[in-house]
Amino acid sequence: PAHETPEILRAELASAALQLHAMQIPGFAALEWLDAPPAGAVEHAEELLRALGALDGAGRITPVGREMARFPLHPRLARLVVEAARRGAGEDGCAAAAVLSAGERLPEEPPHASRSDVLVLMENRRLPHTGRILRQIRAAAGPHCRGRNEEALLMAVLAAFPDRVARRRPNGE
Repeated sequence: PAHETPEILRAELASAALQLHAMQIPGFAALEWLDAPPAGAVEHAEELLRALGALDGAGRITPVGREMARFPLHPRLARLVVEAARRGAGEDGCAAAAVLSAGERLPEEPPHASRSDVLVLMENRRLPHTGRILRQIRAAAGPHCRGRNEEALLMAVLAAFPDRVARRRPNGE
């Protein structure tokens, strides 16, 4: 191609939308852009933020959304950290956010049966840069990274991925 497609036309916009709301800028339309973000991408970002509890029905940032905006993470992972801390599983939430942010992958054959792929990822040997990401999350989260509770962590995963959680059936589906 003669030029590259501008990032704003191809990027997922949830992080940017959350930051705009946290700065009390009423959305993408309030700013002048060289290339305006696609309306569909903006709508998708706002829908995701509502599903995560970061925005209320009127599109205003919630207290949970303000807390999420403090973290240098995708809103889903910020929601995971916030919800895990609220439920007393902050250390587990920070670790889960780190392995998911780092792009850790499940082993071909999990070492044992587990209730959640996130738990398998956390127990698996980690990529070298995952430790660095975890340290960065802990530094940003401070007291949010305290406490361990597997059940609370799984509920936090539900809060962070309400549209992407599924149950594995016995036959592997």
